[in-house]
Amino acid sequence: MSAGAREQRGKGAGETRGQGDKETRRVEVSLSPRLPRSLSQLWALVSLASIFVILGLWLIRPHDFWWHVRLGQWIVEHGRLPNTDFFSFTQAGQPWVCQSWLMEVVLYLLLRLGDLPLVIFCHAVLITASYGLLLWLNRQAGGDWRRAALATLAAATTGVANWNVRPQTISFLLFALTLYLIGTSGVRHLQGTTPNPEHRKLWWLPPLFALWANAHGGFIFGLALLGTALLARLWAWLRREERFPTQVLLVTGFSAAATLLTPLGPGMVEYVLGFFRHPVTRTQNMEFLPPTIRTLDGQLFFCFLAVWIALLLVSRYRPTRGESLRLLLFGGLALMSRRNTAWFGLVAAPTLAASLHCWAVHRGVPGKERVGHPGLNRTLAVLVGLATLLSLPWFRPYLPLPEWRRAYVSPETPVEAVAFLRSLPQPRRVFHDQGYGSYMIWASPEIPVFIDTRIELYPPAQWDDYIALSQARYDWLAILDRYGIDTLLLQRESQQPLIEAATASPDWERCYEDEQTVIFQREP
Repeated sequence: MSAGAREQRGKGAGETRGQGDKETRRVEVSLSPRLPRSLSQLWALVSLASIFVILGLWLIRPHDFWWHVRLGQWIVEHGRLPNTDFFSFTQAGQPWVCQSWLMEVVLYLLLRLGDLPLVIFCHAVLITASYGLLLWLNRQAGGDWRRAALATLAAATTGVANWNVRPQTISFLLFALTLYLIGTSGVRHLQGTTPNPEHRKLWWLPPLFALWANAHGGFIFGLALLGTALLARLWAWLRREERFPTQVLLVTGFSAAATLLTPLGPGMVEYVLGFFRHPVTRTQNMEFLPPTIRTLDGQLFFCFLAVWIALLLVSRYRPTRGESLRLLLFGGLALMSRRNTAWFGLVAAPTLAASLHCWAVHRGVPGKERVGHPGLNRTLAVLVGLATLLSLPWFRPYLPLPEWRRAYVSPETPVEAVAFLRSLPQPRRVFHDQGYGSYMIWASPEIPVFIDTRIELYPPAQWDDYIALSQARYDWLAILDRYGIDTLLLQRESQQPLIEAATASPDWERCYEDEQTVIFQREP
């Protein structure tokens, strides 16, 4: 079958969404493992390769990765989950919920087996696979690999700020897989009463949610995604457009019940909801603040939103009920929190691809994919593959990159400073940047931390003290005395006021400094 014959599409939005199993089989044919022959297929390869290359060159930041790995090590060594904190001296012994235990164990085992290159490689594979599933859905919606690739890359811009190496990585894949199973099982096609044989795929969701609930709290967004599909089917049933969605109702119920199959049991949902309701999460955690055009990730999100809305209006594409519910829910969540913009990008991408298709139809653009020159396309595909191969983390130290980029940890990680800190007489009570606390939990476990990125563990009063100290408020010395602090491990950019105050104080002596960090000791 020629590429042109495979890509003939209907001229209306209804035909775009209603191809069913026949369209799915067409996608499977065009996703063969051979090198791409058409120019449009090359677009698809480039889109996924670009995402993988960026992730292959990713740096591990100090904020979240390190304490998760240390906790994974503790779980492996003790064979159980902790229920109290033992990493800090400020909240030691206080109740603490270890929710992402499965991914923490996985990250630790990967680190032990292949060090940081293996961790970064697996991270890149998981997130690239997530957008690969999205690319497949976009191909079904847009009818062309080029349009699918553009929609996939656009969605990736809304998620790139959330690609840090941490347990959330698994939520990208499982969210995309949930969206894929819903999109290819007939839930998205609400018109008509003919059952879709692909509906059996939905039964993969309950075990998927059981895994997800043990790996990361993002499963709650997957349940919301599944809930919108159920509501759309119930609405179609009430309008007598479909039979009662018994199967979707059962799958949703079993999936929700599967999230209780964790060591926390029914307390899992309570923990996740409590995390989002925590006053510090809502007011101090930068990831959970609304997106703003003053930050790069906010600018990318609002640009995506503007382009998406403009294409919907110009193309006159009408989302299905299920799509509309998903867009309203996740659009609202994205406007509430920067961390949710990635989920909106994933659910909006298929409608973006469909809008591009409808716009092309209205302009009279031919529906078949451009073949171009097959030999040249294959050559370009080989070059893209070579670039992808060179981006593997194991080759990074040998690439002509800046010295800081050839490393695996970001320059903001206080590697040398913490090594010096460990050389000082112990025990010590250290005040430090919250991101430094995460790295200290891994690199200097014998030194309990003041605070770290486990936002929900520390009470609002302690976060107020943390901010007051970082800004060198008038009572900063009294606060340090109250906690018994004898050492300061300070980050130059975020804690410069305290660095200046400690420098001017006769009670503190500067004993170490580098481009990122300054260490002070209290004078005897």
